[in-house]
Parts: sequence; structure tokens; C-alpha cells
Amino acid sequence: MRYAVLIFPKWTELYFFMPADSNYLKTGYISSQIADASGTFTENPKITINLEAAFVAYGLQIEFRNVAPDQFKVTTYYQDLEVDSYTVEQGGELEYTTFEQFNLFDKMALEFTKAQPNSRITVDNITVRGCH
Repeated sequence: MRYAVLIFPKWTELYFFMPADSNYLKTGYISSQIADASGTFTENPKITINLEAAFVAYGLQIEFRNVAPDQFKVTTYYQDLEVDSYTVEQGGELEYTTFEQFNLFDKMALEFTKAQPNSRITVDNITVRGCH
């Protein structure tokens, strides 16, 4: 039997691998930026997901914690060229789901452009669905 040992330079950082089953870890994101009294940011919080290989997806689900953003923008790229972009008016729902097709892409950016007054963006989970 052979075993592989993976050594990282810092013990303070955590690294996780994608599980073979659907037992994913709930990690999450909390923006360092806080919206002002009108719900706008000095600098919009942004999450960028870089993929190892390009694919076509048929849906996106984002789970927010406590307070949902009022508006955010989803942009996909292939080899650093923009493929698709659309703006979502969230309306306060803590879960955003779409079954829209995302054409071949290798990077997805979520830019949060409007939030509840004096709040941060908190994301519990992002799921890209129906990939092939």
C-alpha cells in the first residue's frame, strides 16, 4: 500500500479537499466592508471563484446568513474574457436560487452592490448546480 503525505508551510492555515460524496463543509464568507446607512459600500464586497477546469452549469444557489443583500451581480469569465453578467434584485430572501444556464466558464465573480443599512455580507454556502 502507498500513502501520500501533503506538507504545507504553515500549520495555522486549514486546507480541505472536495469530498467524494456530498458531505461538504460549511465554511462561509463575512465581508470586511460594512454598508452605510443607505446600504451602499465604499468598496463593494466581492467573492471570486476560480475553477480548475471550465464547464457549463445549470443553476446557482447562494445561502445567506441573517441578512440578505438587496442587490448583487453575477459575472462569469472564460480565460479572463467576460461570458455572462446579470444583476439580481434579492428582496431580502436568505436563499437565492436560479436554474439559469451559465455558458462555458472558468471563473465566477459575485459582487455585492447593495445591502441592508449598516450590515455586512454573510454567505454560508454557494452551490453551482448541474455541471457537466
